[in-house]
Amino acid sequence: MKRGTRLMGLGIALAVNGAALLALNVAMVDGADRDRLSQQEPERVLITAPGPEQPGQEMLATQNCPGRKAL
Repeated sequence: MKRGTRLMGLGIALAVNGAALLALNVAMVDGADRDRLSQQEPERVLITAPGPEQPGQEMLATQNCPGRKAL
């Protein structure tokens, strides 16, 4: 009886520690992914074209692009 109780306690302790390590690993991976994504700066694309209403003036359009090379 004493041996069975100790083995059950050991099994519960291993299960709790395993679950805690798994949760810690998930949190660390999520934090690393968030940190990596926060360091990325989107590239800025500048497009110029003559305006259809008033020739001679230029329209400017800027857009944040998530990729490394937009064009």
